[in-house]
Amino acid sequence: MFYKDIICFANSRKLNGRCVAGKDTTEYKWVRPQSPLSKTGELTLRDITYEDWSEVRVLDIVRIPFGKPAPKIFQPENLEIARGVWQKTGSLEENIINELCDYPDHIWLYGNENDRIEQEYISRNGMESSLLLIKPEADVLVVNEIAFSKQKLKCCFKYNNVQYSLSITDPIYEKEYKNKAAGSYKLPSQGIYLCISLGEPYNGYCYKLVATIITVGD
Repeated sequence: MFYKDIICFANSRKLNGRCVAGKDTTEYKWVRPQSPLSKTGELTLRDITYEDWSEVRVLDIVRIPFGKPAPKIFQPENLEIARGVWQKTGSLEENIINELCDYPDHIWLYGNENDRIEQEYISRNGMESSLLLIKPEADVLVVNEIAFSKQKLKCCFKYNNVQYSLSITDPIYEKEYKNKAAGSYKLPSQGIYLCISLGEPYNGYCYKLVATIITVGD
């Protein structure tokens, strides 16, 4: 067993559980903790709860016990958690979040659709990273779609002059918009960061997801 301290940039919904991800505090490399008890690695609420029963929050610095690497071809950052309690060791100062952002030329534009990647492409080429922390350009919209009494929440934003519309799996935003009318809602023009994650394969694709919307300075 070994420990890593990570800066949490995502605590999102994943199937019937949660997905937590962040950057370690030594090399600032991405880490996605995985449960060994689930085929798809999602964590339970108990997994991501501190000793005082509070839940891991975005921008917490968390010490996590790990057992071994558990990379997948579409998620190379995965590490399998070990038994033990997660500990909060601090919080990230909001004014340095820019220093920890990723600055790719694009958000995995491999193929004809910009909200997904063909599983076949990933099988052939692999992925260097399946997590990104980016600062989008202005005019970030949350689009609340409701069909057949079911909510579908999307984040529409521009990055490096490319427009993206990605599903949101941030449980805080899902809860906030659950009872709002269908429509588009503009987020504040400053202090918005997005943690983007590549999801599990589904019908031949891995979809790009907005795992967390981070607002600072409000």
